[in-house]
Amino acid sequence: MQNEQRNCRCSRRGRICVCVPRHNLDPSLIQVMNEARRLRVMEELSAVLERDLMGVDAKWVLFTMAVQSYRYEQLVVPFPPAYTTPTGLNIDSLSFVTGTMTELAAYQRRLMQKLLPPEQVELMYWLFVQSDTPQLRQVQRNDQPELWRQLDFKPDPRPHLVFRVAPKGQDVGPIKPLELANCLFYCGDMEELFAMMSAKSYDLNRSQLEFYDDLETAVNLAEWCPGWGYSICGTLLRCVAVCQLHDHKRVEVRYLLFYSMCYTKQMQAVRRRQWKKDRERVEVILDYDEREQLQERSSQTSFFNMIFSRRSALVVLGVLTLASLTLVATNMRQVSQWRTNWLTRY
Repeated sequence: MQNEQRNCRCSRRGRICVCVPRHNLDPSLIQVMNEARRLRVMEELSAVLERDLMGVDAKWVLFTMAVQSYRYEQLVVPFPPAYTTPTGLNIDSLSFVTGTMTELAAYQRRLMQKLLPPEQVELMYWLFVQSDTPQLRQVQRNDQPELWRQLDFKPDPRPHLVFRVAPKGQDVGPIKPLELANCLFYCGDMEELFAMMSAKSYDLNRSQLEFYDDLETAVNLAEWCPGWGYSICGTLLRCVAVCQLHDHKRVEVRYLLFYSMCYTKQMQAVRRRQWKKDRERVEVILDYDEREQLQERSSQTSFFNMIFSRRSALVVLGVLTLASLTLVATNMRQVSQWRTNWLTRY
C-alpha cells in the first residue's frame, strides 16, 4: 500500500484514486468514494470562500505573483504536490491553471454548480485547506484603530485594505498584540510575500531583503507591483508587511497593508454583499430564538388556549346565528308591510 501511495502522482495522495490498480477494491466503489470526496472538497472550499472572500483573494494574488516569478523555485514554497514530478516542478501546468482562473465571485457561484475544471478546484483546495500556509483575514475598518495604537502610528494615506496573517490552527482565539520594539517593515517586491508568510521561521540573517524599522518610511518607499488581473483588491498594488522579530533573527509576518491604485466599486460591492450576508445570518439566528421562545410559551398555555379558542368559537357562532335570525325577521316584516300597503292601495 505504501508503494502504491508513493507511485501515486495525482493530488489525492493517501486517498482512493485510480492512478494505480487496486485489486482488492471494486472500481464502482472507487468511483463512489471519489465522488464523495469531490462533494466534500466543494463544500469545504465553498465555506472558505463564504467566510472571507477578500482574504482569499489577497492570498491568491500573492500566490500567483510567486508563480509568475522567474524565481518560482524559491518563492512558491510549499509547491503544490500535484505539480511535482520526479523530473522537477511542472511550472507550465501550474501557470496554465492559475492563468485560466476566473474572478473569485464568479468562481464561488460556479463551484456549487459543478462548472469548474477539476484542476482549479483541486489547486484552490490544496492552497486554502490542505496546505500549512496561513490564511489572510481582513481587518475591518472599525478594528484598525487598535492596530494603529499598537504601532503608535497611523499611516497617511491610510491603506485601502488591511489583512491579518493567521497561522493554520490559530485562527480562533485571542490575537497576540504586537511588540513595537521588535517590529520590522518590508515594502519591497510583493512576489516575496508568499514565501515569507508561509515560512514558519524566516531567517533574517540569510535574507537579502531590506527591512525598515519605521512604518512611515516603509509606506513611502513601497513598490507598485502588477497583481492578478481579476483580483477584487485591484490589479496594481503595493504592500507593507508588518513583521515581528523573534530572537533577533526570525521574522514572522503579522499584518499586510494593501494600497491599491484600482480601488474599484466592485470591491465595495463585494464588501456590501459580505455585510448583507452577515446581517442575514444574524437575523436568521434572532428569528430562530424568537420562534423557540414562542414555541415554549405556546406549549405552556396550549391547554388554556384550547379552552378559550373553543369558547370563542361558540360565542362567535352564537353572535352570527343571532345576527342572521335578526336579519331574516327584519326582512319578513318589510315584506309583510309592503304586501299590506299594496293590497290597501288596489
